[in-house]
Amino acid sequence: MSDYLWDKSGTPHPEVERLERLLEPFRYRSGVKPIGPRRPRASMWVALGAAAAVLAAVGLWRMVRPVSEAWSVSVVRAEGPSRTMSLRSGQTLETASGETAHMSLAHVGNLDVEPSTLLRVVTSRSNQQRFALVRGTIHAHIGAAPRVFIVSTPSATATDLGCAYTLHVEPSGDGILRVTSGLIEFDWDGRRALVPSGALALTRVGTGPGTPFFGDASAAFRDALASFDFEPGTRSREAALRVVLNSARRRDAVTLLNLVRTVDASRRAAVLERLAQLSPPPATVDMSAVVSGRFESLQPWWNALGLGHHPEVQLF
Repeated sequence: MSDYLWDKSGTPHPEVERLERLLEPFRYRSGVKPIGPRRPRASMWVALGAAAAVLAAVGLWRMVRPVSEAWSVSVVRAEGPSRTMSLRSGQTLETASGETAHMSLAHVGNLDVEPSTLLRVVTSRSNQQRFALVRGTIHAHIGAAPRVFIVSTPSATATDLGCAYTLHVEPSGDGILRVTSGLIEFDWDGRRALVPSGALALTRVGTGPGTPFFGDASAAFRDALASFDFEPGTRSREAALRVVLNSARRRDAVTLLNLVRTVDASRRAAVLERLAQLSPPPATVDMSAVVSGRFESLQPWWNALGLGHHPEVQLF
């Protein structure tokens, strides 16, 4: 476009062509002399106003458009020299069995990549950072705005809501998420889990994420929850759910709060009843609305548990 503006060579930008058509009546013509002073016609002011508006719009677009960004990467080998590189959209990092990597991007955060990990940068732009963890382990420490940093795996997608976490994926595609601070939204094909600090969630190919739980939960609780989440069959899931409800502690209310949305509608009231015994709901919670499937009323209950979330993010 710059060559066209100087000498009419090259391909003009469509906006430039439009401006030329608007301003054509006012183009200088040799041999034409004005007779006395003339007042500018209204059409000229319209054209000039249009030109100013176009220039302002172009400038604003250049300021707010998403910008491609590169992550700084330092790969450290157990033996041999280290190396540095950068990763942009579409590029892949694969660490060998004796390598680790540290990745950083100033306004987003840091990633520590363990050996034997395959990580692909899907999109790296100022308004979205999307990765695909094919296998291996990453430790993320993120300070970006909610839902900017996203990592997909073969069985679930982790959306950061301002936190630190570890995400591991087996070669089979199954995985586990451990959140050390903040909150993660973990989902796959309509199945969604909210995993707060100190909790973890398993995930399976073809099923998606399981229900979050704390690592210090009883073995009976964890085993029954895994059976409920990943073993097909109505009767086995019914029996597993009974064990989960009966063995739940007050601290396990986070698990039951997630279960409210995943159990069959016929079992929803039983989960709510047990949840209310462990942690009475705030007065603003409309229990009948939750039973009928309007889960937005769960937000005050989540807040009362002190599980934390970004105040601008609606969780339910």
